[in-house]
Amino acid sequence: MRLINKLFLLCFISTSCYSQQLLQAQDFLLQHSNMQPAFTIKNGIGVGFPSFSTSYYNSAFSLNDLFRDNEYNKNIDDIVNNLSNDNMFVLRQCFSPILIVGQHNRHNFSFGLNQKLDIALNYPKNIIQLLWQGNEPFIGEEVEVDNIYFDYTSKFEYFIGYSHSFFDKRLTIGLKSKLIKGLQNASVEYANSTFNTKDEVQNYFELTANTNYLLNTSNVIPITESISNILGTLKYYSLSQNYGYGFDIGFKANIADKFKFNFSVCDLGKISWNANVINYQSDASFVYNGFTYDVNADDQENFFDSLLDSLKNEFNPEELSNVYSTQLTPTYNGSLLYALTKGSIGVSYNRVNYTNPFTSYAIFYTHNFSEQLALTIQYSYVERLYDNLGFSLVYNKEPIQFYVMSSNLYSLINYNQLQFSSGIVGINLIFNN
Repeated sequence: MRLINKLFLLCFISTSCYSQQLLQAQDFLLQHSNMQPAFTIKNGIGVGFPSFSTSYYNSAFSLNDLFRDNEYNKNIDDIVNNLSNDNMFVLRQCFSPILIVGQHNRHNFSFGLNQKLDIALNYPKNIIQLLWQGNEPFIGEEVEVDNIYFDYTSKFEYFIGYSHSFFDKRLTIGLKSKLIKGLQNASVEYANSTFNTKDEVQNYFELTANTNYLLNTSNVIPITESISNILGTLKYYSLSQNYGYGFDIGFKANIADKFKFNFSVCDLGKISWNANVINYQSDASFVYNGFTYDVNADDQENFFDSLLDSLKNEFNPEELSNVYSTQLTPTYNGSLLYALTKGSIGVSYNRVNYTNPFTSYAIFYTHNFSEQLALTIQYSYVERLYDNLGFSLVYNKEPIQFYVMSSNLYSLINYNQLQFSSGIVGINLIFNN
């Protein structure tokens, strides 16, 4: 269990700040161009310093639910019993070493580089019950597992964007093209399995399984090898022949000098995975009788190792080397802003189109204390979570543009209750003509 503790702690540490929705409220920030290819600035050029952003979401439980009172077994029992039939975990990270945006008359351009990590997992309650509680709750029943989605993708994006303004800059339409170099991938192409324990069996540990799944992987290196041979790992990735393409399209419109409407669709494309491919395929039936373990031993890490080894021996998937491709995950962004005397008010929408879409809605208010300083307060609903009150603070005095954002202030105060957190912090340089 100490190993699991460390993994959850690592996920939390790596997910302290990113805010997709708040970027929609700050459409003058250079980073807004990452989600809106129709981005514009005044005649001139802007340079974004290296920045790191991340977003974390767990629909099922918080850290406090897991580690409360150090009673791990009881806590996990409670978590499993309270799971819904459809649970989601999302971790998205982006490192942007360079971003350049410019405008001349009605012509706008952008180019740069992003390194992205995207992990998404959808899983049903019954598979977790089966793994944690065993098959006793399902004696005489057939457990069908067919609602699993998993994708882990690490990649580089080299992009260039162009947009053009029409009708005295009241309408801007933009397109961004991306050359993608895939670093790592692990994804479930399909997974349909059934598990059954008959009433009349003598051994209640006996489980009849019918498995039908395909897990594709490319360039997946054990973490111990990556750490012990960092230079070799970097070379391994740099020689990767996983390439793809992507497009972003969008437009923004200024209506009656008061309303501003933005809409974009990002990440239309795919990646072909050719390097160091291993496919794990299973289409078989077998009877699983459990494994032997000393329940009095205070060694929970060994328990999970024994369980995984036992399952691997029984499932015994066939290993293949067939190249494959994955589609990029499209993201839809929309916002409507209304200009006030000293600020604006607005609503926004964001949808990441996984198999089960990840959707959020927000309402926000921006107050301009001066031409240089603005504060935004935002409330958002994010996939079953309602307690998301965020903020952004922007200092904008040429040539400095400084910003800090968080979509969930509560998570900063009481991180043990964290189920969703996102934000971003950074500095840009703006040079207007």
